[in-house]
Amino acid sequence: RWAMSKSGSSTNTELQQELDQAIAIHRAGNVSQAEITYLKILETEPENSVALHMLGVANHQRTNNEHAAVLISKAVAIDPNFVKAHFNLGVVNQALNKLPDAEKNYNRVLELTPDNANAYINLGMIYKSMGQLEDATNCYNQAIALNPNSFESTNNMGVVYLERNLFQEAKGCFLQALDLNPKYTDALINLATTYNGIGELGKAQECCNDALKTTPDSAAAYKTLGTIMKNLGKMEEAVEHLRHAIFLQPDFTEAYLILNSI
Repeated sequence: RWAMSKSGSSTNTELQQELDQAIAIHRAGNVSQAEITYLKILETEPENSVALHMLGVANHQRTNNEHAAVLISKAVAIDPNFVKAHFNLGVVNQALNKLPDAEKNYNRVLELTPDNANAYINLGMIYKSMGQLEDATNCYNQAIALNPNSFESTNNMGVVYLERNLFQEAKGCFLQALDLNPKYTDALINLATTYNGIGELGKAQECCNDALKTTPDSAAAYKTLGTIMKNLGKMEEAVEHLRHAIFLQPDFTEAYLILNSI
């Protein structure tokens, strides 16, 4: 998730109007046309922080994250209180796997806007990736306190519990996430994994089937279903599901490893 500016910061009225129009075009999905306008504005105002930021966002959308980081870093250097730019620099640094840098970006967001639930969610993801599970738990607790209806935060909390083998706590989180969004595929797959971990294989299979009704091309659901079939001793079905997971996601290392173990 990333944040998009709503208005510009030019002292030139005409350029300000062009920038606002470019952002509206960008939000509508015409990234190329918006980029042309951002570059035009930067020719006149090289230190326009909003144009730099939005050009960085456009580069991120094109997965040109190295250049995106340079552009958005310039924006926050010009305007150190630019919350959306700090947030999106965190997103870009996550994409570049520069997790300590992303951590600093989101902490800066929280200094400026302490009630920013999305920053807590993304910071929790970083701490989870870094193996700091207690810090991740604290972040998700903060996000849930700020937005109790966030099924994403609740699911992410469950994932942390699952990694700590706290299956009952994990199950409670995933069920709560599904109460908030019954068709949330990630929570269905995670609940299936939890049931698999506590030996309730029938319920695990049901969750995977529900996930595939919602998202028929979910490689993760097929991988999880293959794991469940393996645990049920149904090896032919396990192989079939794991091969389909790899068909959907050819670089799915975990599915390969499970398949090779059969």
